Amino acid sequence: MRNVCRTLDELALLDVPEDDEERIEGWLWMAYVLDPGGGAKRARILRKLSDRAVAQGHLDRVRRVLDRAPSLDPQGAARDKYLPAMRAQAKRSRVKIRGDKHDMEAWVLLPRSWSEDRTWPVLVYLDGPEQDYLKAALDLRDLMEDRPYIVVVPFIRSNHKTLEPDWIPDAGEDVAPKSLLVEHDVPGVKAIMKEVRRAFKAEKTFAMSGFSVGAMLNYWWLFRRPQDLWAAAPASGHYSDRCSQMPVKPRGQGPAVRILVGAADVRGKFRRWPQNEAAIAALQKLGHRRVEYVKVENRAHERFTDKVFAFIDGVRK
Repeated sequence: MRNVCRTLDELALLDVPEDDEERIEGWLWMAYVLDPGGGAKRARILRKLSDRAVAQGHLDRVRRVLDRAPSLDPQGAARDKYLPAMRAQAKRSRVKIRGDKHDMEAWVLLPRSWSEDRTWPVLVYLDGPEQDYLKAALDLRDLMEDRPYIVVVPFIRSNHKTLEPDWIPDAGEDVAPKSLLVEHDVPGVKAIMKEVRRAFKAEKTFAMSGFSVGAMLNYWWLFRRPQDLWAAAPASGHYSDRCSQMPVKPRGQGPAVRILVGAADVRGKFRRWPQNEAAIAALQKLGHRRVEYVKVENRAHERFTDKVFAFIDGVRK
């Protein structure tokens, strides 16, 4: 195991294509798993490496170990043997987790000031059709600065471009089923949040921001589970009536909502603006009284992460 980790360290220093690095890493872990040296001994080494990395601050050396711990040492992972390293890595950069009894994964970013002696507010970010969850997590880390939020980036599937309202697919194009949102992403995000609360001391309610097609799930949550949210900020989002079927009235005035669109969005006038305006009307009819609509000048089809953070900062004051 030590040889595997040492080789991974050396591999990280080489200038090799990403696909080659991933393939070589896969071979190394296969050699580790097939090693007849005994699973219990390997598990002890894994746990020792994890603890030492936390103590010495060498978290990069176990990043890959943490990603694979549930499969390499499921018993240790279930007993939280890697949780200190996961928390330290999430404070430093990000860590990948899996939902409780669900196959959804997510990046979790902890604030630098995180500690386990209190609960922390959460921002759930739902990415758009590029589905580049790592890039989204890294961008969010850069913008977090000293803010006190746990940021969660779930790997949702209902953000495929073919699920945009009124999307007309090209001939022969595979179309993602619309049922993904309710059948996969809703239970997946619930499972992720259950694990985030358990492992990272998250508050029960959370803020949510969905970008582009990711806003469809954001709107579903506003209409179907408003009690889960203290704020929502769909950004350059899409909306469809299927997000608001069987709606639930909000408690009181409802969560704070700021809908962000770009004034320079080339598809805004004909697609995104009317969709978001329809969403606003439906939310207000349902009883939401804290809904704002902001067209950001000189900005186009963007995540507006800076605006999202500024908005939730104001809500938390």
